[in-house]
Amino acid sequence: MPRCGERTVQAAAVQIMLRLLLALTGTTCAFALALVLASAPASAVAPDCLAGSTPLGAATGWTEFVAGDGQRGSESEGSIAYGGNLPAGGMTVGTRLTGGPSVPTLVVAGTGGSFNLQRGSAFIGTRTGNVNFNGGGSYLAANPIDFAAAFTDLRARSDAWGALAATGTADVVDSVTTGTALGGNVLWLRGSDPRLNLFRVTPAQLTGIRATFVDVPAGATALITVVGAGSVTIEGETRFRDGATFRQPDDAPVADRVARTIWNLPDATAVDLRTGSAFGGTVLAPRAAVVASAVGHNNGQVIAASFRSNFETHRYEFPTAGCVPALAPPTPTPTPTPTPTPVAEAVLTTTKVADRSAVPAGETVTFTITVRNTGTADATDVRVADDVPDGLTVTAVSTPCTRSANAVRCALGTLTPGASRAVTVTARADALPTGGAGDELTVAKAEQHVSVAGGSTATATLGCAPGSFPSDAAFRLDATDQGAGAAADVAVLGPTLGSDGRYTVEVRNGTTGQAQGKLLVVCLPQRTTGGRALVASAPVEVTRTLPAGRATVPVACVAGRIAIAPSVRVVSGTATVAASVPDGLAGRVLHLDVAPAGATVTVAVRCLSPTTTAVDGRTATLSLRPVTQPVTVPAGARRDVTVSCGDAEKGIVAGWRLDDGLHALGNDPQPKVRVFRLDNPGGVERSGTLHLLCLGVRTVDGSPASRTVTNTATVTTTATAGPGSVLGDTATVQVLPPTVGLRSARRTATGVTTAVRCRRACRGRVEVRTTAGRRLAARPFRASRARTVTVRLRVPGRHRTVRVVVRDVRGRTVASRIVRRAR
Repeated sequence: MPRCGERTVQAAAVQIMLRLLLALTGTTCAFALALVLASAPASAVAPDCLAGSTPLGAATGWTEFVAGDGQRGSESEGSIAYGGNLPAGGMTVGTRLTGGPSVPTLVVAGTGGSFNLQRGSAFIGTRTGNVNFNGGGSYLAANPIDFAAAFTDLRARSDAWGALAATGTADVVDSVTTGTALGGNVLWLRGSDPRLNLFRVTPAQLTGIRATFVDVPAGATALITVVGAGSVTIEGETRFRDGATFRQPDDAPVADRVARTIWNLPDATAVDLRTGSAFGGTVLAPRAAVVASAVGHNNGQVIAASFRSNFETHRYEFPTAGCVPALAPPTPTPTPTPTPTPVAEAVLTTTKVADRSAVPAGETVTFTITVRNTGTADATDVRVADDVPDGLTVTAVSTPCTRSANAVRCALGTLTPGASRAVTVTARADALPTGGAGDELTVAKAEQHVSVAGGSTATATLGCAPGSFPSDAAFRLDATDQGAGAAADVAVLGPTLGSDGRYTVEVRNGTTGQAQGKLLVVCLPQRTTGGRALVASAPVEVTRTLPAGRATVPVACVAGRIAIAPSVRVVSGTATVAASVPDGLAGRVLHLDVAPAGATVTVAVRCLSPTTTAVDGRTATLSLRPVTQPVTVPAGARRDVTVSCGDAEKGIVAGWRLDDGLHALGNDPQPKVRVFRLDNPGGVERSGTLHLLCLGVRTVDGSPASRTVTNTATVTTTATAGPGSVLGDTATVQVLPPTVGLRSARRTATGVTTAVRCRRACRGRVEVRTTAGRRLAARPFRASRARTVTVRLRVPGRHRTVRVVVRDVRGRTVASRIVRRAR
């Protein structure tokens, strides 16, 4: 008996099969077959492949290649290039790149914001923020891309490819006929050429469908031209043939097929990607404003006139050896050379230098900030802002600067062409943190059983014991009544950290039976056993209104702090956490599944300082270590997977990122491990990555050999700053231990015995004073080389508590300590 969905290309056979199916299987199967047969097979022959290794011209190898402006709210795993402005705020770029530090991987021809560049070097036309070169790169002196020429070529390629006849078929069919049922119609793109398959589709075919199925041989290119000008919306999932089924773009078996797919939109002026899950393939829309409004992320390149997305772009660049249609050689048209009209512009350059690269604690360093106008027009209302960071304390500024604590502001007025102005900022190097090694930290957990009746909702709230505060929370689903429904039918909103320091979860039981679980909270002590307090900020919050589908929301602490206590509060709508991924120690990215009506959420973390408060002038440093572990769960299995810290460590914050279809059912913090419960109800093996931040149960010595302080000044003007302007510069100094330090001091019955440490040859004076400041005794010391010298002073016995002060040769106080005589 014929199967529903079989096709023939002979008209007589078609009629016979339809009659047979009507007789044997009813009208439904015959109608599905008729849908498949509605589009005649294409007869065009695929053209030759383009020679060379740049199938997409200058855009080859770039994950984002945009002629104009961009708005980005999440990371790009590859390299990005924008011919306009990209006002990013700490955007991470290049996490999957492997090139060397000199390779251009970040280009913004206009005004750029701040970036974390993991590999390569960067060109930013006008800098308003910093680029953190985590891969050893640097700023490029010149723009390596001619965007005008690049997009002239890309528009020509797109137009030429868009004019080619189809070699494959494009049919809207019931998904049942494809062998992968999705409960509705899909656009089925079928081609058989082993090198290159061309498809032509209309915007109407891309809306109201469950998915687009790309069905071409392995190693072949699928070039999909969307015919029509104006606005184009692409709806439904993108899926790719793998054996007898069609897989989503994130699945490893179809990664090469995703990379070899190009969506060509030569005439579109606006493109809206609304696929819900990951979008697969390269978008070639050189005249269009492309918006990824509802995707999990983009698996492929984006080549557009402008690009806006709050989602990640992943590295699926079209292969350099991939087949695209050969281009006819262009007919050269001579064009007159225009005579450029000079435009008067102000061009400001900023330099900042320190008068010494290393400064002992307690001594001063002077920064000189120079602003020059190398342009041809006045730079009006020029202002310098220098927020001197922790580790330095501002002591003096030059005219016309003013200071409030460490915030320095300088109004320089107008700089005429060729003029320059220099100002100075003098700061004292603060003492380095010291001591505190060996304090103990007791990490605990709290738990509360939660039971939810079928079809109902329950809320649970749990906090830590007095004297502790939460660093993490999770709801772990333990069981649902057998046959009542799947684990995925139990939705968890949260966990949400309240202003009272307690976590709350809302559990919605969509099964028909009872659901059982636990709310678990990890608790850190407010103080070490040495009495030093752990310092955590109030929550840092990010509020976003999200469309339906998978969305990502990043949140971060300032550099040097550790993101703990992640929290998700659903303000309106419904959103559940699909993944919680650490972004270094300071940041976290929450992946949320948003209900069809959309949702507004507030994502937050608290920021933990790695250094405790001081006791007797001595701080302690926390020992922190991130652990990452890959995981694979077989088809149809549920697994408890353990991620372990070291023998003297406790896990304090968990994270995870899983393949679609692999569900996290919570995790349980145990003494040295975190046990993640994972459920894979599907028919294929799925993988993911688990994360755990481990905290040492004892502090380490917080006394570094030195500390590096980076100080950045920025410049503004009410005039338009022309190309080549550098509106900021950075100077770095190393703070060293003081030349002279107090190693120990002991009160005896008749006096005080001190040990003074000299880092090199030094001399000075030790004083003993009352706590009110009156001097009781003083004695000079001298060391001819680096050594520790003992200084003894006689002090009347009636003064049980005294202050020991050490001064250097210039009379500056370099150490001070209170000492008491035992009774």
